[in-house]
Amino acid sequence: MKLVLSLVLGLILIAGASAADRASADGFAAAAIMQISKGNVEQGKDFLYKALANDADCTDAVFELAKIFDKENNASALDFYLRSVALMNKDKKPTDKARLAEAERRVKALNTFAPRFNQAVEEYAADLDSIVKRANEPATRDVAMARVHDMDLISVLPAEKVPKFYASVAAEKEAREKKQTTPEVERELRALGWTTVKGLFIKKGNGIYESTEGRLEANRQNGRIEFTLHKHDGGGSVYATARSEFGSNNNSGEEGGDKGRGRDRNNRDRFGDFFRRPRDMSVEGYGIVASMKEVKSYGIDEANRFGSKDPYLLGTKQLPEAPKHMFVVAAMENNIDLYADNAREAKVSSGKVSQKGPFVLDVNGTVVIEAPRFTAQ
Repeated sequence: MKLVLSLVLGLILIAGASAADRASADGFAAAAIMQISKGNVEQGKDFLYKALANDADCTDAVFELAKIFDKENNASALDFYLRSVALMNKDKKPTDKARLAEAERRVKALNTFAPRFNQAVEEYAADLDSIVKRANEPATRDVAMARVHDMDLISVLPAEKVPKFYASVAAEKEAREKKQTTPEVERELRALGWTTVKGLFIKKGNGIYESTEGRLEANRQNGRIEFTLHKHDGGGSVYATARSEFGSNNNSGEEGGDKGRGRDRNNRDRFGDFFRRPRDMSVEGYGIVASMKEVKSYGIDEANRFGSKDPYLLGTKQLPEAPKHMFVVAAMENNIDLYADNAREAKVSSGKVSQKGPFVLDVNGTVVIEAPRFTAQ
């Protein structure tokens, strides 16, 4: 009998749901419960074993066997109660609340060491949280996630005791796979003043995000963009512009177009004004193109005899090596002010300044950006 029980428990622990016919298992478990209620315990046990043969994670079968073994004073009862607790914590079904409480009560009664074990596991989970909080970087998070999976902490622990980093790291992984910002991060960015969020923004810390081809928009005429770039291996750049009406397909929605993704950044010489230097077709509006190495300022070409409103490259400034750089783009009526690290890079005051188009913060490649804020004025 001991050998049979050991084999059954071994099957439960190693088998995967992918090999189980859950519908058949549920049917066998229901039939078993009916037979047990009629007093046919042995026949019920046979049905329960068949249920586990079809689905090793059949919670009903594991829990009912635990109760039978408990009444028989069979030492295997503890193992089956422990397994049922793990399954019910994993499934988190409201209907299992009473059964879970009963199983946990019997575990404590059958094994005086169980509470101490549970406390040790909870303390280990708390330690993992503390480590990730202190060293919140990819390698640490990956190792911590591996520990969570190796010890099956999601099943063993109650939901409130699961390491807090688990949900955020799992959401980050899903966001990367889908290349889509999570609803939580999107709410944070909207709270910073943006009305449209596109592409990928992943939260890396308080107010700090890693973005790959992300885009933020605010459909206002006057206002101010502020953001800080952090040193990062991604080597990307940010196109931060006001009055962004000059994109080749900006908000056009034309079939085949990349709606709202801005200008062709590879096309800086498409065509020019007569007898004048060529237009820069890489920016959508007046503002800056910022990276950790340099900042380019775009405003109005006052020397243009034909009164063009197109953004014009006013200058390029090399930035010193630093952990981070801060940038500002402000627009108020006919005035455009551009700043890098609290130093004014350019000031434009001209009747040629366009009054159309949104404020845009568009990421080219991958950057780490802090507090990308838009403030209407």
